[in-house]
Parts: sequence; C-alpha cells; structure tokens
Amino acid sequence: MKDTSDTDFNAGAYSDTAVSGTGNSAGVELENLFGVPPWTTLAATPAAVSAGGSLTAVGTDTLYALGGNNTTNFYKYTISTDTWTTLTAAPAAVSSGGSLTAVGTDTLYALRGTNTTTFWKYTISTDTWTTLAATPATV
Repeated sequence: MKDTSDTDFNAGAYSDTAVSGTGNSAGVELENLFGVPPWTTLAATPAAVSAGGSLTAVGTDTLYALGGNNTTNFYKYTISTDTWTTLTAAPAAVSSGGSLTAVGTDTLYALRGTNTTTFWKYTISTDTWTTLAATPATV
C-alpha cells in the first residue's frame, strides 16, 4: 500500500477524493473510487424471496436463485438481458438454511434448510434435480 501525503490526499492525488472545508466542518467525498458504475435497478424476481433464498453465479452472465420463503421457486437470471426465467421447481420447499452453490458450468448443489438433512444436485444442461446423500446433521 502506498502512503499518500496530506498534501496529495487533499489535492485528490492517487484517488478520486474531493476534500472540502477544514476542522470539524471538513468533508471527504469518494468519487467512484473503484470505477464501478452506480447502483441500477434491475428486473424484479418473479416472486418474493425470503428466508432460505440463495443466489450463485455461473460464468459471467448467469445467476441461479432459490426463492426460499417456504417455496420450491427456482430461477435463472441472465445479466445481459436483465431477465428472469422460471426453471424446474426444487424437489421440496426451501426455507431458513437453504443454500445454493455452483461447481463448474453445469452443476449446482443445494441445501433445503428447514431443519432437514436434504441435499440436492441440479444439472443445468438437463434442468433436473437429483436427491443426494443426506447431510450429517440438519441444516
């Protein structure tokens, strides 16, 4: 990490800072420090997401989501088109403790939560769920 002198910092050198005022009335404003665009409102999920809702990414353009909320809702979100697609429902309702993760480009693993030992595999290419061996303890 590079140290920045007070003079450089106050001038905004080495960062996107704007300093105003002095003493107790001084303020520092970070202006897009990391070059990330401002927040943008995207398409809403097809239904409410609540306890047990989970999201995972596959590649750079696709997200998969469990709806949680004691439902079997399961969706794919395509970032480039800002669209949600409803996929084959999870095999049982997902709620608190539900979780989703991606491994590679064709496989997701999910925990049902709801104080169960239910563990699933979802195959993206076939849009199918498979029940796997139970977890060693409830989730």
